[in-house]
Amino acid sequence: MSAPRALFSVVLLCAALCASLRAQDDSERTLGQVYKYLTRDLKSRYFANPLLFVGEITALGPVFHGVCKSAVNQTVDFSVSELLLGDLNDDTFHYGYPNCTLQPLPSPPFTLHAQVILFCHHHNLCEQPIPATAERLAKVRAWMAEARRPEDNAALAQLKEAIKKAKPLRTSSDLIFEGEIARVEPKGRSVCTVAVGRETEITVLHVLFGEARGSIVATYGSVNCPIALPLSVRRHAKVIVYCALQLPMTQSCLTPVEDSPQRLAEVTSWIVQ
Repeated sequence: MSAPRALFSVVLLCAALCASLRAQDDSERTLGQVYKYLTRDLKSRYFANPLLFVGEITALGPVFHGVCKSAVNQTVDFSVSELLLGDLNDDTFHYGYPNCTLQPLPSPPFTLHAQVILFCHHHNLCEQPIPATAERLAKVRAWMAEARRPEDNAALAQLKEAIKKAKPLRTSSDLIFEGEIARVEPKGRSVCTVAVGRETEITVLHVLFGEARGSIVATYGSVNCPIALPLSVRRHAKVIVYCALQLPMTQSCLTPVEDSPQRLAEVTSWIVQ
């Protein structure tokens, strides 16, 4: 290999290495923002409109080759495999990143079919995707579990108290089940005069007490007022739910509790006591 070609190869290698290190630094910086949000600012999630999910980059839009007189976006499509936080009406997400470089968005992190973690805030202003390594996924899931704990523990305590007050439980008026959240009504734009709950459809997977099949519709948060959904209310979340028939044809369901073998055992023991 000639000296000029060797030098050119070294330059290319250095450029690739620098780009990789820069992408890694950006990913760690964004990961730090996720940690800060989950540990400090979670109570403001309704106003910040946060979104945090694990998914795959399924499509990259065309690169703009004209003259950028203002910011021009290159679109990115994501397939959502695990929704950790926020509101999504389906399992896809579409976003545009400013790109006036005449080149495709940098890879990584914008790599077709790459598994990524995406964090958005302030009405879906999204950070660059974070390549989803096993170590990073473990960190984010641990932070989410810690973030949910105070709220989830309160919901579990409320469920225990409801079972205690209802004793003896009656199949005609009490329902406790394991379920999966299938649908959450989107937020509306109505004026906040009287809060209207957001309909949440929960598929019944396993009845612990009572009688039910198919799905249950409950209401949480608000479609028109700044009332945040419980963290457990998100599509595909596995939950334990207690519902009581208060009046004829009127059903009231408590805040869902994140399902786990330990919590299932606890709830089962409260039912049989």
